[in-house]
Amino acid sequence: MAQARKPAGSPGSTGGQFDHDPKGGAGDLPGLGMLHESVKTVHEDHIVRDGIHLMQDRYRDSTMEYMGMAQARLDDVYFNDSVLAHVDMDGIRMTGGGFYGSTLNHVSMQGGRIKDVDFRKARLVRFDLTDAYCDSSFTDATLNRCVFTRATVATPFVAPVSVTDTSFKDADLHGVEFAPHTVQTDDGHSRPVRPEFHGSIFMGGANLEGADLSSVSCPELGPDSYPNLSVTITDSTRLSGATLSRDVAAAMHHLDGTPVGRDELERRGATIAPDPDDL
Repeated sequence: MAQARKPAGSPGSTGGQFDHDPKGGAGDLPGLGMLHESVKTVHEDHIVRDGIHLMQDRYRDSTMEYMGMAQARLDDVYFNDSVLAHVDMDGIRMTGGGFYGSTLNHVSMQGGRIKDVDFRKARLVRFDLTDAYCDSSFTDATLNRCVFTRATVATPFVAPVSVTDTSFKDADLHGVEFAPHTVQTDDGHSRPVRPEFHGSIFMGGANLEGADLSSVSCPELGPDSYPNLSVTITDSTRLSGATLSRDVAAAMHHLDGTPVGRDELERRGATIAPDPDDL
């Protein structure tokens, strides 16, 4: 039986190709398509479910590792508070459902179409949305070493806790607002908290026209921060109508590492907003 692709360098991998398991090894596990309506907890690994169509499945506290679900169609399927690791979901068509509170580690949805999916409070590590269309919620999520290359992010508000070492190369982020998320204080009130950029954020070639990054903070920003902190843009990065926080503007660099001056940002159509903490 063909086994799920493993990324190059992973234990027992063959450079990202499918491994062959003559024993099969999945005969005693329930088929994902058989689990409907009630909430299920499953623990599955090294299973191929390419092309599967699931509807209204509910998983919680589950683990799915080294699995193939390429070209799957998932309608209103939830994987809440679960762990998905080394899962190939390339070409997925997912509508509704989501990954609330889950960890997605080395999960690829390249070329996928992800609509109204809930990534709130998810921990996304090496999550790959290359060439995907996504109009879903990332409120309270953390993004670490993710890839949004040529992705279209078509949601009006993105409110992650933090974005670290992530690439938005040639991504379409026009009109997207990196908005504050809300936390509850000890006295029962709520307050907005600014999303944070950490490490290297690559926005070369990205469409930031009309995007709002005025609430983004860069906590490590300082005279000795670069190259530990940088927001890299290129000549093809589109900035017309973009609103940048002072932190993001100060962190912006060219490919060669030279800072992007305020004059250049304004000449390219960006506006530097007052610090929200000063308002």
